[in-house]
Amino acid sequence: MFQQDQEIFNILLETVSEGVIIADSHQRIMETNTSAETIFGYTKKEFLNKKLNYLTPSNYHTSHSLYLKKLIQIGKRRKLGKALDIFALKKNGTIFPIEVELNPFTIHNKTYVMVVFKDVSEKKRLKKT
Repeated sequence: MFQQDQEIFNILLETVSEGVIIADSHQRIMETNTSAETIFGYTKKEFLNKKLNYLTPSNYHTSHSLYLKKLIQIGKRRKLGKALDIFALKKNGTIFPIEVELNPFTIHNKTYVMVVFKDVSEKKRLKKT
């Protein structure tokens, strides 16, 4: 994806403790970091070229896809999951709460979105007790 300066990009991506997924304008996963792989239970190879909807419960697919399409078009950053519960889907079928930051960007005349997220299952559990 990012042929130029790939080594620097990979180092920076791996230093982030949150999960990071980079998707293209068609919402296909182009890159992930190790944290994302650990959180979702997929290998990088299993992630690549899958649609972002692959990581959401099926009842969210349509709204999620439309929201991301609009966000990419307007190029605006968004944080989700603080006031409104957002859920993701692990490889093993577990649905879990996440906080998400969506960051559209353009590089080499192509538009992408960087999805930065963290599993907030423990935070939600502690809040209930």
